[in-house]
Amino acid sequence: MAILNMDEHLDCFYYDKTENPQIELISLPKGYEETRKVINNEVLFFMEGKLKYQFRSFPAVYGSKGQILFVPAGGTFSCKVMNNTEIIIFRLRSHIQLCENFQIEKLYGLGTTESDGEYKPRTKRLNCLEIKPCVWRFLDALADYLSDGIKCRYFFELKIKELFHLLRLYYSQEDLHDFFYLILSGDTAFSEYVRKRWTRFRNIKEMAGSLNMTQKQFSNKFKTVFGVTPHKWVTEGRAKMVLDELTATNKSFKQIAFELGFSSEQQFSKFSKKVFGKTAKALRVSVKRKTEKQ
Repeated sequence: MAILNMDEHLDCFYYDKTENPQIELISLPKGYEETRKVINNEVLFFMEGKLKYQFRSFPAVYGSKGQILFVPAGGTFSCKVMNNTEIIIFRLRSHIQLCENFQIEKLYGLGTTESDGEYKPRTKRLNCLEIKPCVWRFLDALADYLSDGIKCRYFFELKIKELFHLLRLYYSQEDLHDFFYLILSGDTAFSEYVRKRWTRFRNIKEMAGSLNMTQKQFSNKFKTVFGVTPHKWVTEGRAKMVLDELTATNKSFKQIAFELGFSSEQQFSKFSKKVFGKTAKALRVSVKRKTEKQ
């Protein structure tokens, strides 16, 4: 259906002119391959088709029509389309809230807690939800709006809220815990801020300053939320990024070193040797050989 007063819609302040709008309907042809960094949390709805995807170092799995996938910010996502595929992507640029009376932090408590008080998630893999009839109706209408050319940011915000209300109403808390577990913490707003921005800072002091906290206050808060020191978490996070880049892309070592903030290619290789026990070159070769055998 044609949008009335289309010129006004295009000229409106709320028209989403960005390359990656908050909500987007995309079609991918069979054989298409892509590797990209995930900047914001994303929810993917598989409307048609089938594709093989991999996130970070998780095993590659298949997504097909009728499934919902949550992809957290801060990693590399790669996919290969097996059949012509249609996906609706929700790019979440603000804090996730299921409804006004249910903060996402409540899901954190559904994980098991060890005797030492450490939180253990119920699952350790990417988990998909099945699209239920009520959500299909929501998505079918949304697909029509997107096909008509609606790209209003105000409209998108309303639809994102509606989506989370549907998840809250029609899916169990246990299912939602397993769906979102990669971002769950006792203070999701704090942990999301850190996860999305930590690569922008040269050190822990700068990160603390961005939140108007002293380094000691930040470190104490960080350890309460993440269960480890900022230094250990950042080191492990950088190691995951290195592994992603070496295994999911064909970028040169010099390019990877530059993009991940290493002062030189030599420092990058030294980091790889220290963390993984292999140089960057040896690590890439061993991982690719292992993948080819699978």
